[in-house]
Amino acid sequence: MLRVLMTVDAVGGVWRYALDLTRSLAAFEVTVLLVGFGPPPDPRQLAECDTLLNVELTWIDEPLDWTVACTSVLAAGTDRLAALAQQWRADLLHLNAPSQAAGLDCAQPVVAVSHSCVPTWWHAVRSAPLADDWAWHLERNRQGLDRADIVVVPSESHRQAVARIYGSDRPFRVAYNAVPPVSAAAARQPLIVSVGRWWDDGKNGGVLDAAAPASPWPIVLAGPLTGPHGQAVHFAHVEATESVPHHEVQALLSRSAVFAAPSLYEPFGLAVAEAASLGAALVLSDIPTFRELWTDAALFVPPREAARWAEAFQRLAVEDTLRRDLGLAAQSRAALFTPERQAERMWSIYQDATTAAAR
Repeated sequence: MLRVLMTVDAVGGVWRYALDLTRSLAAFEVTVLLVGFGPPPDPRQLAECDTLLNVELTWIDEPLDWTVACTSVLAAGTDRLAALAQQWRADLLHLNAPSQAAGLDCAQPVVAVSHSCVPTWWHAVRSAPLADDWAWHLERNRQGLDRADIVVVPSESHRQAVARIYGSDRPFRVAYNAVPPVSAAAARQPLIVSVGRWWDDGKNGGVLDAAAPASPWPIVLAGPLTGPHGQAVHFAHVEATESVPHHEVQALLSRSAVFAAPSLYEPFGLAVAEAASLGAALVLSDIPTFRELWTDAALFVPPREAARWAEAFQRLAVEDTLRRDLGLAAQSRAALFTPERQAERMWSIYQDATTAAAR
């Protein structure tokens, strides 16, 4: 029996990642204490967590690194992690933000997972030097990466992005994210769907809004339009639905003929993998991560060119064979990203981290 303290948040994809991973880790007799940072989960999220027999959940009143203005306010959260690890008798810490490992004083091995970070986001989205207000993230994350026994990334493309910012001399491991299998609907509708936190400029939802008047089919964007610190976005031409339960998003994906992901920055892209597993034809922004994961299983479009997105949608609307073939290719590729493979990979990483810490 391995006891793993794992950090989590309820704002984005880390919640989905953590619950799916912990569910699969039960096969390896892993018990998990989820320690939540940031805004608390909603009742639907809590109810889903309650179904996991190998999981405990505790929420601490500490912020996420990208929601604060300076590094000093993060120290208390790191200290509380060390105390919880001792009180709960954790064998290992799995931290879903490398910044949480900076200054961490504990005896247990530490696995830090870089799902994303402000500096790599900024490089991809702004194509400019990091703003002075955010510069402290560089040092905080570097300290956390140095503290970790192993650094996990969800794609080789993201490993390269992290190495470019923080240096390549680190114990990196690539562990692809996963999506649980879900049955697709019998019939697909002439519908284009995308999923994301649309208040995040990196999701680039505006390009789909600009493409919508020339699209032959309706475009539906599912996901929050407002962020935790007043960020907001407004769309004029697409149908935008605020946050909905995960099972309703799955139902929407299973009905849609096409899934679009216009992201400027995406370390993996869980929503893409989920849509692919359901057999939707993929239209993706031409960025390194999507090329790595979905070459030969998607159409790729320059992320900022709305006219090219509309052209891709027009093509798929009339070319039934292409649309079907892309859906089948995406579904076949998504079969590589199973929860069982992810859990097996993470179990191996936990063993490596324990060995590294002992050395």
